[in-house]
Amino acid sequence: TNSKTSEIKKLITQLADVTKRDNAARELLKFGTDAIPVLIETLQSPSDSLVLPCQHLLARIPSASPQLIHSLQTAHPLVRGRVAEIFSISKDKNAIPALLEALNGEFYTVRSRSAIALGYIGDIQTIPHLLPLLKDKEDEVRISACVALGLFKDPNTFEKIGDVLLDDPKIEVRQAAAKALGDTKHPDAIQYLLEALRDSF
Repeated sequence: TNSKTSEIKKLITQLADVTKRDNAARELLKFGTDAIPVLIETLQSPSDSLVLPCQHLLARIPSASPQLIHSLQTAHPLVRGRVAEIFSISKDKNAIPALLEALNGEFYTVRSRSAIALGYIGDIQTIPHLLPLLKDKEDEVRISACVALGLFKDPNTFEKIGDVLLDDPKIEVRQAAAKALGDTKHPDAIQYLLEALRDSF
């Protein structure tokens, strides 16, 4: 087992090297379930060139789902946020209950990334859980809530996103609301965008 783990770790370090990445990824996928704990552990790395390939690999291993859900609930906040990003890629519906739970967590990075993951998964039953985040005390969470709700393109949410567009104290959040409404390409969004043309910025 130790030799297998050390082989997996060696392959993971090769993910940071663009010339070796594809081959290392293929080899890691062959390890399947055995690679999952080490890949999750690597999500703590400060190096994006390691974290991003690990996220994409974990998204491609269906059997990783239970361990990722467990990590979303129990791991270090940095890892939880990165696990939520994996669910944005995999669109794994099994993660919905854990992501909904994470929306109420104490760490704003986890709340914001979980919101976006739910937007990408696209189950309309999660919309009522996302709407309260439009009033979250953290700017990043309000921005993510706009992005997530915008992905549903549901006209029933436009008024709430419109309230953010017209009333949020932070310009970055209002910009996110404008982009979310615009990206829906839905005619019902126009009235809110027209009103926002009066914004002093």
